[in-house]
Amino acid sequence: MTRTESDRRAFIRKFFYADIADPKNYDLVINTGTLTIDAAVEAIRGALYR
Repeated sequence: MTRTESDRRAFIRKFFYADIADPKNYDLVINTGTLTIDAAVEAIRGALYR
């Protein structure tokens, strides 16, 4: 983990009492390791118009 990432995690934890790695803190989580760019865009568009 880089220092920047460590600092970011610490900031969010201190001021928002949240873990940036917890997917429950996000409205949409997309695993770009398993989707193409086009598939990711379609997932975002689909979620946007629901």
